[in-house]
Amino acid sequence: MVTATTQTLYNLAKPSTIVGTLISDNPSKASNVMDEKVATTYSSTNSVCFVGLNFGSNAKADISYIKYMPNPAWPIAAAKLEGAKFEGSNDNTTWATIFTVDTQQVHSGWNFWSKPVADTVQYQYIRFSHTNESKCELA
Repeated sequence: MVTATTQTLYNLAKPSTIVGTLISDNPSKASNVMDEKVATTYSSTNSVCFVGLNFGSNAKADISYIKYMPNPAWPIAAAKLEGAKFEGSNDNTTWATIFTVDTQQVHSGWNFWSKPVADTVQYQYIRFSHTNESKCELA
C-alpha cells in the first residue's frame, strides 16, 4: 500500500508542479490571466467565456488549490461573478464543476479555493467559465 510514509521511505513518488498551455475563447488576451500582473486582465466579448489550461495529453493535474483575482477595477466583485465556475475536463468537451464561485465569500483582491480532502479527481484541462456578466475578467 502506498502512503505518505512509504512514498518518503522508498522514494516512490513525489508531487510536482506541471505547467499547461493556455486555452481560451479569446486567445489574444489569454496570457493576461497568467502574467502575474494585477494591472492586466483577461477579457472576452462572447456571451459564454472561458480561460484556462491544457496540461497535455499525457498529464493529468490533481488540482489542490486555485488562487484567482477578479478584475481589480470592480468595486464589488461578487456582483459580477455570480454563477462563475472553475471546471475540469479530460476530453475538452465534457466539463465537471470543480467549484462555483461563492458570491458570499468572493472579494476584490486574491481569492483562494482549496480542494476537499476526499476529492481525488484529476484533469487534463481546467478552466474558469462564465457569461458576459463578468466577461471572464480575471487578473
